[in-house]
Amino acid sequence: MKIGPSYILFKIIDIGASIHMTRESGQLHTLSREPSSHAVELGNNNNYAVKGLGSTSLKLESGEKLHLNNILYVPSLKEHLFSISCLEDK
Repeated sequence: MKIGPSYILFKIIDIGASIHMTRESGQLHTLSREPSSHAVELGNNNNYAVKGLGSTSLKLESGEKLHLNNILYVPSLKEHLFSISCLEDK
């Protein structure tokens, strides 16, 4: 999938995740880095600090764009996480 100004591979596509997450701020078109004490807990029971909230667009193979909002910026993630349940809510 093409996202933002460069290519990104979502290695984790999760139906149970409640929100999209990325480890690269450069992949986001908008990014708010307001101070936050928020963290996310993943399946390995580790907590990861949320450093911002942003949005971007995916260019689909059909040529259409899919706009994604409320993407958590979590720089300590090992992979990007794409939430299927977020798409179902749209």
